[in-house]
Amino acid sequence: MKIRSALVLVIMLFQITGFTFEKEKKSTVRTEEGVGLTIYSSPNATQNPYYDRYGRYITGPQGYAVVKEWRKIKLNKGTNEIRFQDVASSIDATTVYFKSLTDPDGTTVVEQNYEYDLVDANKILRKYIDKEITIESKAKGLIKGTLLSIDNGPMVLRVDNEKEPIQILYNYELLGIKLPNLPGGLITKPTLVWMLDAAKEGEHLVKVTYQASGISWNADYTAVISKDDKLVDLSGWVTINNQSGASYNESKLKLVAGDVNRVAQQGAVNYARDESFKASAGGADAGFVEKPFFEYHLYTLGRKTTLQNNSIKQIELFAPVEKVPLKKIFIYNGLRGYYYGGYTNEDQNFGATSNKKVDIYVEFENKKE
Repeated sequence: MKIRSALVLVIMLFQITGFTFEKEKKSTVRTEEGVGLTIYSSPNATQNPYYDRYGRYITGPQGYAVVKEWRKIKLNKGTNEIRFQDVASSIDATTVYFKSLTDPDGTTVVEQNYEYDLVDANKILRKYIDKEITIESKAKGLIKGTLLSIDNGPMVLRVDNEKEPIQILYNYELLGIKLPNLPGGLITKPTLVWMLDAAKEGEHLVKVTYQASGISWNADYTAVISKDDKLVDLSGWVTINNQSGASYNESKLKLVAGDVNRVAQQGAVNYARDESFKASAGGADAGFVEKPFFEYHLYTLGRKTTLQNNSIKQIELFAPVEKVPLKKIFIYNGLRGYYYGGYTNEDQNFGATSNKKVDIYVEFENKKE
């Protein structure tokens, strides 16, 4: 059964180069920490895996989000180094924007770095080339020596043994490797690092904005048709797929519907527009409120929600609508699947081989109410 609806989505294509529009509400002075998430998406589109500008292998849904986070940090007067962790691993560092809300005029960014050389066993061991480590072998027990190589499979050690100074150990021989500490340059989480110059000492509320990929949303609709095929109950759900490499706890969620045409892999100024919309009356505070947004549509959730990394969340898009008038339509198209390009059909079995199935459609009108 196929469903035809008068529901028409007009998508305005707008050429934009990594910009996200934001207009701050000057009448409100923010004092609390929090997270804001605006998700842009191409519904029902898949994304082929690719390597980004940092050499990371990116997989996941097509779509991206603008993340806004407010945190309180302590600054000394003068030069400060601030490490900002728990950012999305799919972050585009060229879109990062930092601002002190406590002293915006007196706090400046001198230098900004993005550190993404995350810890794994091979990276740690490579840092210990030409340094002493301790190996626990199945056959030989503890072995202390200088690590010479690990890149070609087996581990090569120089040990304190005049007759056999070089030992090659395969993975199946190893029970464990002991190291004195975590070598410098490796981190456990993607980290933004700023060198700041602050005129005011003390606690600052700062706002950090950046763009992250691997997160998308789309709308899913359910239609339940009555037994006599004359009425339909409709409900709508927002499905959010978060594979951005970060969780967003108690975030203020906004969704943008429309086909945003971005110029890929270009550094661009990223400024944002923060539209504050009030939920309509009638118990809508907990659900989505739709408003026009530039040439798109913006849906704002009237409550905070948590999006865990590597998870799919569904949220009701609108309250179910019951008993919408419905009409069932039968359509027969005998020529479906046949195309002769203007030539004469000379198939003497055409009547026997043409389409014999009748298509069934249900049709309803998508009125505002």
